Amino acid sequence: MKKFILAFCLLWSFTCVSVCWPQTAGAPKSNPAQKAKLSPIEQELIRHAQQFAEADKNRDVDFFQRTLSEDFIEIAANGDPVVRDEVLEGVRMADIKQLRLYDFKVLLLNDGAAVVTYNEIVRDGGPRYQHLSTIWVKQGDQWKLKFQQSTPNLWSIGD
Repeated sequence: MKKFILAFCLLWSFTCVSVCWPQTAGAPKSNPAQKAKLSPIEQELIRHAQQFAEADKNRDVDFFQRTLSEDFIEIAANGDPVVRDEVLEGVRMADIKQLRLYDFKVLLLNDGAAVVTYNEIVRDGGPRYQHLSTIWVKQGDQWKLKFQQSTPNLWSIGD
């Protein structure tokens, strides 16, 4: 069980960290014109994904308790399902590595549900390049994360 929790913490850390290193010459650049095209809801959802990374970096369990839906589930990069309580335990033990989140896309399903996808580069450890897919649902006036899947890019598995 301890190995599972440690593995989960490592995977969760890779999944939820802040944009914490400057862009390099080869890294994708932020496109201000693209940001201007995003609706306020799309901008809010992207901000939530970025806040998740910051909360994980700071081991902010309260943020996760407020933001994960009660029935949250994650499919980790290794294919294992992870439930809400395991995530909360993993946040407490997180040792964040530097990651870069980029290329956010938002697909609004209706007024109360959206899919947010983005890519991440893991600077140290794990599959270096991953694609994340998340499902957010609106409960009352707050967006909650209901589902997340981390998929390593096939060409990155050996990194």
